[in-house]
Amino acid sequence: HYGYLQYVSSELQGDKEIVLAAVQHSRSNVKWVDPELRDDIDVITACILSGFEGVLEEWLYHTSLKTLTDIINTIPFGINVIPSSYPDYRALLLTALRSPNP
Repeated sequence: HYGYLQYVSSELQGDKEIVLAAVQHSRSNVKWVDPELRDDIDVITACILSGFEGVLEEWLYHTSLKTLTDIINTIPFGINVIPSSYPDYRALLLTALRSPNP
């Protein structure tokens, strides 16, 4: 499968509906997702559920604490997506465990 996102405008790379369809279509599209959508729980969930969690590792270091907490609380085994080498992994885990499920 081809990474269609690499051939479209930056505006379309930032279009959430296009991105959600693209990341479900091919792993190649993940690297062309607009940086602002890399912190979007729906986009991250689509990648994880499509089996692309390994590709997300570099995104996670630029992902907000709220989104990381949401990943842990909403995605089955979401904690497995967060590398234990993540800075303040323990604090992240405690925050997720202490927050109400979304």
